[in-house]
Amino acid sequence: HKNLLLAIPQPLTEDDVDALICNDVDESLSNISTQTRYDVICDRVIKSKSKHVVGPGYKLVGKDLRCSKFTLAKVAEGQLALIVSITHAVADGHTYYRIMNMLNVDAP
Repeated sequence: HKNLLLAIPQPLTEDDVDALICNDVDESLSNISTQTRYDVICDRVIKSKSKHVVGPGYKLVGKDLRCSKFTLAKVAEGQLALIVSITHAVADGHTYYRIMNMLNVDAP
């Protein structure tokens, strides 16, 4: 779309990083573990109205909102979860899995 632009703040500030990386404690995630079903995790993350999920692309246009967020959340005792949310306006499934593979030391 000719009127849709991706803005990258210059220079990058602490506020920019804080907006991209969520570090809030979210009690709705505290009892999620590696045994929790995926649909249950999605339901809790979305229904919690948390800052972990970005909105659809059309709600981001013209606003100072991020198109992706990464959250490292403490969940069950001794476990962490990486919550990745990227609007489809800037990334597709291929892009998502490329990012996930960057975090996997065994990925090609």
